[in-house]
Amino acid sequence: MKIIWSEVEIQKLKDLQNDSRFHPYTCDRKHDECEVKQTPRDIHKDGVLIPTKKG
Repeated sequence: MKIIWSEVEIQKLKDLQNDSRFHPYTCDRKHDECEVKQTPRDIHKDGVLIPTKKG
């Protein structure tokens, strides 16, 4: 696994994802490597990306 993000960068991204002042980074879920968090009611919406060391 190639590390793209540092732990500090990952935490900053997570903080931004949870800040209601900003729209979260999302994915259209068309890529196999897209890791998203979603609930059953969000199945037709873009997924909110989960920051990881891989990007």
